Amino acid sequence: MKPRILIADDHAFNRRMLAQRFEGRGLQVETADNGREALARWRRGDYDLLVLDCAMPDLDGHAVAREIRRLEAENRRTPIIGVCAYHSTETSQHALDAGMDAQLPKWGSDTELDHALGKVLGGSAPSDNAHYTGLRRLRELETAAASPGLTQVVTRRFLQQTPALLRRLEALKTEGDLPVLAELAHTLRGMAGMVGAAQLCREALELERAALCDDMAAVTRQLPRLDDAWRAVARILKHELAPEATPSSARA
Repeated sequence: MKPRILIADDHAFNRRMLAQRFEGRGLQVETADNGREALARWRRGDYDLLVLDCAMPDLDGHAVAREIRRLEAENRRTPIIGVCAYHSTETSQHALDAGMDAQLPKWGSDTELDHALGKVLGGSAPSDNAHYTGLRRLRELETAAASPGLTQVVTRRFLQQTPALLRRLEALKTEGDLPVLAELAHTLRGMAGMVGAAQLCREALELERAALCDDMAAVTRQLPRLDDAWRAVARILKHELAPEATPSSARA
């Protein structure tokens, strides 16, 4: 029987892409669109693995993992992999502290995914620890999901949508609406992760943290850094998409 896993992520596109990657490895996949649903499904089901987005609104993957570890019987431990837009030593440790067994960058390579599955489900895993940047991860996902043109579609959408999102962040700062600003920074962080924009991911994470802490001064300092990271990655992505024309939506 195929191992049965539950994937929880608040973005439908992320759920679909993650499901395709795990199904491609012979796993039976179910999905949930928030942390509370994931916790309820775990209580009712018998899953071999949970894959939880670490930054879901309301109840994030860390909180779900902590609650599961609190409720589990001594003879039962469900393996949990956390996924995040930006992966670092700090975020990895945070995941382990919450009771997760491993953490993955959401758009990580096949090598990273296979290592994590080998760790939590057993079996062999590749030994190559190569780390990819830029669009290489997205192209790898395109191949794994058998979705020709996925890289072009996602990257063009990112280039088209980000300028308006940045303007909205500025407006929310002016309005003083930091809770909504934090949610939007989280959205930007996920979008940046899809296209391998690591610096933009980091800046969006810092902005999200500042907004969640109700620190208007830090938000004000962070927005120009976010803008600089966007300008830099927009130039790189337009070059990556050449020779095909790309939307001229980057801020001047």
